[in-house]
Amino acid sequence: MTEFYDKHKNKIMMLLAILIATATAFLTISTYGIRFQTNDDATLSNIAAGAYGSDTLHMVYVNVIFSALLRPLYAIYQTNWYVIVQLVLVVISIAVIAYILMKKLGLLSGLAITVAVMVAFAQHIFYTFQYTECSFIILTAGLLMIIDNLGQINKSAMAGIALALVGSLIRWDVFYAVGGLSAPLLLYKFFPLDKAGKKKSVITMILLFTVTFGAKAVDIAAYKIDAGWNEFAEYNAVRTAYSDYKFYSLTAENPFEQYGISDADYTMLNNWNYYDEEKFTVELLDTISQGNQQITPGELMDKTIRRIKDMLHGDTYRLIFLFILALSLISIRPKWSGFIMSTVWGLYSILMVYLVYRMRITSWVELGLIWTVSVFVLYCISESKINTVLNGLAMVAVLAATIYVSLPVYKQLYIDYPNYVEWTQLEEPYFSGMTQDKENLYLIATQSINPAAGYDVMNPRGKGYFSNIVAYGGWLSRAPHRDKALADYGLTRPLVDAVDKPNVYLDYHCINEAVEYVKGQLGIEVYAVKTGDNPYAPYQLVTQLPE
Repeated sequence: MTEFYDKHKNKIMMLLAILIATATAFLTISTYGIRFQTNDDATLSNIAAGAYGSDTLHMVYVNVIFSALLRPLYAIYQTNWYVIVQLVLVVISIAVIAYILMKKLGLLSGLAITVAVMVAFAQHIFYTFQYTECSFIILTAGLLMIIDNLGQINKSAMAGIALALVGSLIRWDVFYAVGGLSAPLLLYKFFPLDKAGKKKSVITMILLFTVTFGAKAVDIAAYKIDAGWNEFAEYNAVRTAYSDYKFYSLTAENPFEQYGISDADYTMLNNWNYYDEEKFTVELLDTISQGNQQITPGELMDKTIRRIKDMLHGDTYRLIFLFILALSLISIRPKWSGFIMSTVWGLYSILMVYLVYRMRITSWVELGLIWTVSVFVLYCISESKINTVLNGLAMVAVLAATIYVSLPVYKQLYIDYPNYVEWTQLEEPYFSGMTQDKENLYLIATQSINPAAGYDVMNPRGKGYFSNIVAYGGWLSRAPHRDKALADYGLTRPLVDAVDKPNVYLDYHCINEAVEYVKGQLGIEVYAVKTGDNPYAPYQLVTQLPE
């Protein structure tokens, strides 16, 4: 048996790695289904499916090359290829990582820690889908392959470059984060190489940067050459700086009066309902973003301490992170591997503090960073050459502890899932009625984006679904297809131009705030009256109340 294993151990490890990755995905999705973690992926899925119009290339946060590669799949069959392709890439990436860890740590240790990691992360990866998390996993696998094969130009190194490229296409910013965390390991593997190995390493890295930055250049050019999308990109950059990062430092009291922002305007900003190119211009959003308060040193320390406390309870992936931290402390040796491991932890800490300071830390970014640093630290542990028996027992203990704390979570998830499915269907008839009523335009608040985007992951909205449904806020504000949908019904400014338009209806969310905003913009009395048949969006804006 030992002889058979020694002869075929690489194949055995590869098969086990593939089995772990595919079984985890299959069991999680077949048991609990799959849902969007945020409406971002629902919106991106709808863009790719043609629900916003024929332009399926410009997905804003996803590279146009990735969008273009999806097009033939949508031509063959209408389903959510945007999600399916990413899930397949994630399964491949997990298998790659599992194989490398088993190869480096040994079968027992590698198998135990891989299963533990999958138990801890499965619900977040396969149940609550999020494209930024997918990018982290794929990029981590790609760079780990490059690290493990540094000094060689072989199929594995090229496959690593390919995975890293695809990961960067899905979410470009993640390339910097994962690349930065991989730098210590790359240098650790680079310096001991001979001259020929170093030359091959340089060629590998040049190729990596050429294809990734080249792909990003193509994406930038795709927006530059289209006037509408170029204008949107400029707007979206300042909108993001305000709403995504500095928005959470806002107070109840209006701090922007000096910039001509009334209380009614400020309320709309706070609700993300700022789709009005004449009022909330690029210049104004940039000005208030620059003037918005920055986080103070005291707040930074408080938020950082809270983040550390979060590690001590809650999600299972945070617990596996703590287990790996403990293992790394046991494994540190006064050698290069120990120094590199400490450097990886140091970079992670600096990155977390920076993201807290910039107010850019979200649950999916946190999970992605924890995944990446956990994988890289486990690789460092394999380089420390600690006692394999103790190592194996420690990994098995981690697996047992992870299963113990995870089982109640998965049990509750199973109990809650039917209620979630029922909840997602509550508002579906209203939006089905809206999209079928093409004679009228429906303006919805950002609070309605979730049900409008839909919850059925594998069945995105059909082609042209949003041709008469426009959100007057959110990150698609001022996108060319949104401007066109408004123009088709005679509008430029979503709310202001809706006044006294018999074929324009508003949903019930923020209706009073919308009225106050329009009154402030026009300087006249405006009323919201219920005249429509759709209970979700029955309101029209008028200047004269009906008798």
